[in-house]
Amino acid sequence: MSMIRINRDLCKGCVNCIRVCPTEALRVRNNKAFILEDRCIDCGECITTCPEHAIEAIVEGIENIASYRYKIALISSVVYAQFGLEISPYAIREAIKELGFDGTMDVSFGAEASIFFLQELLKNNPDKVYISSMCPSVVKLIQLKYPSLVENLTSIASPEEIAARYIREEFLSKGYKEEDIGVFLITPCTAKIADIKRGIGFSYINGAISVSEIYKHIIKRLPSVEEGPKEPFFGRGISWVRDGGESRHLQILNYLVVDGVKNVLRVLDDLELGKLKGLNFIEGRMCSGGCVGGPLNVQNPYLARVKIRMLEDLYPQMIDNSTYELLRSKGYFKKSQYKPQDDLLRLGEDISDAINKMRQIELILEELPGIDCGSCGAPNCRALAEDIVRGEAKMTDCIFKLKENIEEYAKNLLKIVREEK
Repeated sequence: MSMIRINRDLCKGCVNCIRVCPTEALRVRNNKAFILEDRCIDCGECITTCPEHAIEAIVEGIENIASYRYKIALISSVVYAQFGLEISPYAIREAIKELGFDGTMDVSFGAEASIFFLQELLKNNPDKVYISSMCPSVVKLIQLKYPSLVENLTSIASPEEIAARYIREEFLSKGYKEEDIGVFLITPCTAKIADIKRGIGFSYINGAISVSEIYKHIIKRLPSVEEGPKEPFFGRGISWVRDGGESRHLQILNYLVVDGVKNVLRVLDDLELGKLKGLNFIEGRMCSGGCVGGPLNVQNPYLARVKIRMLEDLYPQMIDNSTYELLRSKGYFKKSQYKPQDDLLRLGEDISDAINKMRQIELILEELPGIDCGSCGAPNCRALAEDIVRGEAKMTDCIFKLKENIEEYAKNLLKIVREEK
């Protein structure tokens, strides 16, 4: 299930969304857009592109935390970047607590701990090209469109899961019951919400609230809130939410940073073709600028980037090596190996059926104009051909083929009229 939905009352059937989707997961039929959920990677590109604001994320409201006796806010560093440079992160933390949370935990702790793990991984495998798995949309994109690159993904638990497990175990050590503890991630990212809601395996996170949802509650409380305890911030971990923030602390020089849908696609194309020799690490982020450009944010991403850079410099604290070793010994970084999603099998019940339908697609493509105008409601002619084979569209959905049919019909009708005379 996709964590993105379309408000049919607002949708006017324009084709802006189908043009930007990196996995061709959107179609327009009968003047309304809809999502092919087996292809959606929850990147949110369609959300930011829709001029009618008809595409939205499926998120939880602040009232959902009431389901748990003890509530913990898992804070993405992007939250701090939504407010002016003069606003202290300690004040923001305190404002979040006033919303009904019994405790807070920064995702930056998980990112800071992950740096140690990744440094070791890269040091021990200097000849392999690793791809960051921090962005769930990049991971899903690779699983769907670049299955040969799945083995290059860093198999490490997300910073969110590491931080959530740490704070959950801290509460458990104080005598709280597992079923009473609710950990809620405050996130700018639809893909991270999807990971929590329908991810594979156990999650230490119970729910997710968007940055834009929490923002409107925080902004009301900031004028009167007092700064809370000076609990630590981890600058290196904070930096992960902006482009290049992860790579710069890995103690290597041969890394590449890429952000934005089109740029990520181009880099992955080149990597698959063997063009990127000599690299040890690729940091890919689907959102422009990194998580500061996420679809569920409020602040201008460029200003948010400045705030993150400032926080990174103001809070240089790092976890010590003993803490990292403890986390590693307890299996905090373990992650099951990523597996490719067989795109071919979407076409048929088995390989033979899928291959037969691929042949049909090629034959239909020869008849289509090949100009990828999008007027048919599919992003390109190949996508339309696939829809036709799957029985979800017809040849005359193409306006050029429809025109040809009408002209042919008119000629035949004229011929009949002349013959009757």
